[in-house]
Parts: sequence; C-alpha cells; structure tokens
Amino acid sequence: MKNIHAFMIKLLLTILLIYYGYMYVTNRAGGIIHLILGLTYSIWVINDIVKHQRNQSWLESYSFFSKHHK
Repeated sequence: MKNIHAFMIKLLLTILLIYYGYMYVTNRAGGIIHLILGLTYSIWVINDIVKHQRNQSWLESYSFFSKHHK
C-alpha cells in the first residue's frame, strides 16, 4: 500500500468521525467520543499532508514508522 492510499483511508475515516461529531453537536445523536476522535483524526490527516508534501513521499510504500525523522 502506498502513502496516498493510507492517506485516503484516514481521510475517509476522519470525514465520517467529523460527521458523527456534527450530529452529536446538532441533535445529540451519537456520542462525544465521535467529536473528540474527529478532531484528533483531523490533526493526524493534516500532519500527513504536511509531511508527504514536504518530503514528496506520496508514492512511497506506507509504513507505520516514519523514514524521514529529522
């Protein structure tokens, strides 16, 4: 799996969590955990965008550990 594929999966999960967080805020359907996870995953996705843009590593193989520690 490439970094871009992992990013798309994370982005989809983030969108779903933000949606459920929004539903919690507007009509109390769902739980506050969705709101917290949505915000946490948003930070995770933004971090990936910055990291892969800076290192031009979108098409490298995905790894749980960063190869670009500086």
